[in-house]
Amino acid sequence: FFAGELTIDGLDLMINGADLLRLALGECERTGVHPLMIWGTLLGCVRDGGFIRGDHDIDLGILETEWSRIPALRDAMLQHGFKVRIENAGKLSIFHPRHPHLFVDFDRVARHRDGWAITNADTDPARRFHYRFAQRVFDRSSARPFAGVGDVLVPADPEGFLTAVYGDWKTPQPKTDYLYGPLNLEVEVIPAGERTVGASN
Repeated sequence: FFAGELTIDGLDLMINGADLLRLALGECERTGVHPLMIWGTLLGCVRDGGFIRGDHDIDLGILETEWSRIPALRDAMLQHGFKVRIENAGKLSIFHPRHPHLFVDFDRVARHRDGWAITNADTDPARRFHYRFAQRVFDRSSARPFAGVGDVLVPADPEGFLTAVYGDWKTPQPKTDYLYGPLNLEVEVIPAGERTVGASN
Protein backbone atom coordinates (compact mmCIF):
# COMPACT_ATOMS: atom_id res chain seq x y z
CA PHE A 1 0.00 0.00 0.00
CA PHE A 2 2.70 2.50 0.97
CA ALA A 3 4.67 1.59 -2.15
CA GLY A 4 1.66 2.52 -4.28
CA GLU A 5 1.10 -1.05 -5.49
CA LEU A 6 -2.24 -1.43 -3.72
CA THR A 7 -5.20 0.94 -3.32
CA ILE A 8 -6.94 1.44 0.00
CA ASP A 9 -9.86 -0.62 -1.33
CA GLY A 10 -7.50 -3.40 -2.39
CA LEU A 11 -5.83 -3.29 1.02
CA ASP A 12 -9.22 -3.62 2.70
CA LEU A 13 -9.96 -6.71 0.59
CA MET A 14 -6.60 -8.28 1.43
CA ILE A 15 -7.02 -7.66 5.18
CA ASN A 16 -10.75 -8.21 5.68
CA GLY A 17 -11.94 -10.09 2.60
CA ALA A 18 -11.46 -13.58 4.01
CA ASP A 19 -13.53 -12.78 7.11
CA LEU A 20 -16.35 -11.30 5.03
CA LEU A 21 -16.25 -14.23 2.62
CA ARG A 22 -16.43 -16.76 5.46
CA LEU A 23 -19.38 -14.89 6.94
CA ALA A 24 -21.20 -14.76 3.60
CA LEU A 25 -20.54 -18.45 2.91
CA GLY A 26 -21.82 -19.37 6.38
CA GLU A 27 -25.09 -17.54 5.80
CA CYS A 28 -25.34 -19.05 2.32
CA GLU A 29 -25.11 -22.51 3.85
CA ARG A 30 -27.79 -21.69 6.42
CA THR A 31 -30.17 -20.39 3.74
CA GLY A 32 -29.59 -23.25 1.30
CA VAL A 33 -27.54 -21.32 -1.24
CA HIS A 34 -24.41 -22.79 -2.84
CA PRO A 35 -22.39 -19.90 -4.32
CA LEU A 36 -19.61 -20.38 -6.84
CA MET A 37 -16.55 -18.18 -7.17
CA ILE A 38 -16.75 -16.10 -10.38
CA TRP A 39 -15.05 -13.10 -12.05
CA GLY A 40 -11.95 -11.78 -10.26
CA THR A 41 -12.54 -13.87 -7.15
CA LEU A 42 -12.40 -17.05 -9.24
CA LEU A 43 -9.32 -15.74 -11.04
CA GLY A 44 -7.56 -15.22 -7.73
CA CYS A 45 -8.69 -18.60 -6.43
CA VAL A 46 -7.40 -20.54 -9.45
CA ARG A 47 -4.29 -18.53 -10.26
CA ASP A 48 -3.13 -17.28 -6.86
CA GLY A 49 -5.01 -19.35 -4.27
CA GLY A 50 -6.72 -16.24 -2.83
CA PHE A 51 -7.68 -12.66 -3.60
CA ILE A 52 -5.76 -10.85 -6.34
CA ARG A 53 -4.13 -7.47 -5.95
CA GLY A 54 -6.09 -4.66 -7.50
CA ASP A 55 -9.47 -6.27 -6.83
CA HIS A 56 -11.90 -4.68 -4.39
CA ASP A 57 -14.91 -6.97 -4.20
CA ILE A 58 -16.03 -10.56 -3.68
CA ASP A 59 -17.77 -12.14 -6.68
CA LEU A 60 -20.16 -15.05 -6.20
CA GLY A 61 -22.46 -16.74 -8.70
CA ILE A 62 -25.83 -18.27 -7.77
CA LEU A 63 -27.52 -20.71 -10.14
CA GLU A 64 -31.03 -19.71 -11.19
CA THR A 65 -32.51 -22.74 -9.38
CA GLU A 66 -31.43 -21.19 -6.05
CA TRP A 67 -32.05 -17.51 -6.84
CA SER A 68 -35.43 -17.56 -5.05
CA ARG A 69 -33.50 -17.95 -1.78
CA ILE A 70 -31.64 -14.66 -2.26
CA PRO A 71 -34.16 -12.64 -0.17
CA ALA A 72 -33.54 -14.93 2.81
CA LEU A 73 -29.79 -14.58 2.32
CA ARG A 74 -30.10 -10.79 2.02
CA ASP A 75 -32.09 -10.61 5.26
CA ALA A 76 -29.54 -12.78 7.05
CA MET A 77 -26.70 -10.49 5.94
CA LEU A 78 -28.66 -7.40 6.98
CA GLN A 79 -28.81 -8.89 10.47
CA HIS A 80 -25.02 -8.67 10.49
CA GLY A 81 -25.17 -4.95 9.71
CA PHE A 82 -24.74 -5.14 5.93
CA LYS A 83 -26.49 -2.69 3.62
CA VAL A 84 -27.88 -3.24 0.12
CA ARG A 85 -26.04 -1.44 -2.71
CA ILE A 86 -27.81 -3.05 -5.68
CA GLU A 87 -30.77 -5.41 -5.77
CA ASN A 88 -32.55 -6.51 -8.94
CA ALA A 89 -33.60 -9.63 -10.81
CA GLY A 90 -30.02 -10.62 -11.60
CA LYS A 91 -27.83 -9.15 -8.89
CA LEU A 92 -27.54 -8.55 -5.16
CA SER A 93 -24.64 -6.38 -4.01
CA ILE A 94 -24.11 -5.69 -0.31
CA PHE A 95 -21.50 -4.00 1.84
CA HIS A 96 -20.78 -3.35 5.50
CA PRO A 97 -20.58 0.30 6.63
CA ARG A 98 -17.15 -0.37 8.15
CA HIS A 99 -15.99 -1.42 4.66
CA PRO A 100 -18.01 0.85 2.33
CA HIS A 101 -16.08 -0.04 -0.83
CA LEU A 102 -15.67 -3.77 -0.20
CA PHE A 103 -18.68 -5.23 -1.97
CA VAL A 104 -20.01 -8.78 -1.77
CA ASP A 105 -21.73 -9.34 -5.13
CA PHE A 106 -24.09 -12.21 -5.96
CA ASP A 107 -24.84 -12.66 -9.69
CA ARG A 108 -27.60 -14.86 -11.09
CA VAL A 109 -26.30 -17.60 -13.44
CA ALA A 110 -29.09 -18.66 -15.80
CA ARG A 111 -29.59 -20.94 -18.78
CA HIS A 112 -29.11 -19.03 -22.02
CA ARG A 113 -29.47 -20.65 -25.44
CA ASP A 114 -27.13 -23.65 -25.48
CA GLY A 115 -25.19 -22.67 -22.36
CA TRP A 116 -25.26 -20.20 -19.47
CA ALA A 117 -25.13 -16.46 -19.03
CA ILE A 118 -24.76 -13.80 -16.39
CA THR A 119 -26.90 -10.88 -17.52
CA ASN A 120 -26.67 -7.19 -16.65
CA ALA A 121 -30.03 -5.66 -17.60
CA ASP A 122 -30.00 -2.54 -15.44
CA THR A 123 -27.02 -0.41 -16.46
CA ASP A 124 -28.35 0.75 -19.83
CA PRO A 125 -32.11 0.96 -20.54
CA ALA A 126 -31.44 0.33 -24.24
CA ARG A 127 -29.25 -2.76 -23.89
CA ARG A 128 -28.83 -6.01 -22.03
CA PHE A 129 -25.32 -7.35 -21.50
CA HIS A 130 -25.07 -11.14 -21.58
CA TYR A 131 -21.79 -12.73 -20.50
CA ARG A 132 -22.03 -16.18 -22.09
CA PHE A 133 -20.48 -19.48 -21.04
CA ALA A 134 -20.46 -22.95 -22.54
CA GLN A 135 -22.75 -25.53 -20.97
CA ARG A 136 -19.86 -27.47 -19.43
CA VAL A 137 -18.73 -24.46 -17.36
CA PHE A 138 -21.62 -24.54 -14.87
CA ASP A 139 -22.95 -28.08 -15.25
CA ARG A 140 -21.52 -29.05 -11.86
CA SER A 141 -19.29 -27.59 -9.19
CA SER A 142 -16.05 -28.60 -7.54
CA ALA A 143 -14.03 -27.37 -4.57
CA ARG A 144 -10.76 -25.44 -4.55
CA PRO A 145 -8.72 -24.14 -1.59
CA PHE A 146 -8.90 -20.40 -0.93
CA ALA A 147 -6.39 -18.72 1.39
CA GLY A 148 -7.86 -17.86 4.79
CA VAL A 149 -11.20 -19.45 3.98
CA GLY A 150 -10.69 -23.13 3.22
CA ASP A 151 -12.37 -24.99 0.38
CA VAL A 152 -14.78 -22.96 -1.76
CA LEU A 153 -17.03 -23.98 -4.64
CA VAL A 154 -16.02 -23.13 -8.19
CA PRO A 155 -17.71 -23.89 -11.54
CA ALA A 156 -17.16 -27.34 -13.05
CA ASP A 157 -14.77 -25.81 -15.61
CA PRO A 158 -13.15 -22.83 -13.87
CA GLU A 159 -10.45 -22.52 -16.50
CA GLY A 160 -13.16 -22.43 -19.19
CA PHE A 161 -14.89 -19.58 -17.32
CA LEU A 162 -11.66 -17.60 -17.04
CA THR A 163 -10.68 -18.14 -20.68
CA ALA A 164 -14.14 -17.01 -21.83
CA VAL A 165 -13.85 -13.80 -19.81
CA TYR A 166 -10.16 -12.89 -19.89
CA GLY A 167 -8.47 -14.91 -22.61
CA ASP A 168 -4.91 -15.40 -21.30
CA TRP A 169 -5.88 -15.37 -17.63
CA LYS A 170 -2.58 -16.87 -16.43
CA THR A 171 -0.69 -13.65 -17.15
CA PRO A 172 -1.71 -10.69 -14.94
CA GLN A 173 -3.24 -7.89 -17.01
CA PRO A 174 -4.63 -4.41 -16.27
CA LYS A 175 -8.09 -4.51 -14.72
CA THR A 176 -10.82 -5.46 -17.20
CA ASP A 177 -13.67 -3.01 -17.74
CA TYR A 178 -16.57 -4.78 -16.03
CA LEU A 179 -19.19 -3.86 -18.62
CA TYR A 180 -17.52 -3.95 -22.04
CA GLY A 181 -14.20 -5.65 -21.33
CA PRO A 182 -15.02 -9.37 -20.94
CA LEU A 183 -14.39 -11.30 -24.14
CA ASN A 184 -17.61 -13.33 -23.86
CA LEU A 185 -19.89 -10.29 -23.97
CA GLU A 186 -23.02 -10.36 -26.13
CA VAL A 187 -24.96 -7.07 -26.31
CA GLU A 188 -28.71 -7.31 -26.88
CA VAL A 189 -30.47 -4.17 -28.09
CA ILE A 190 -33.85 -3.79 -26.38
CA PRO A 191 -36.71 -2.72 -28.68
CA ALA A 192 -37.80 0.86 -27.95
CA GLY A 193 -41.24 -0.24 -26.77
CA GLU A 194 -39.75 -2.56 -24.12
CA ARG A 195 -37.27 -0.11 -22.62
CA THR A 196 -37.67 1.06 -19.05
CA VAL A 197 -37.13 4.66 -18.05
CA GLY A 198 -34.52 5.45 -15.43
CA ALA A 199 -32.96 2.01 -15.14
CA SER A 200 -30.68 1.75 -12.15
CA ASN A 201 -27.26 0.19 -11.90
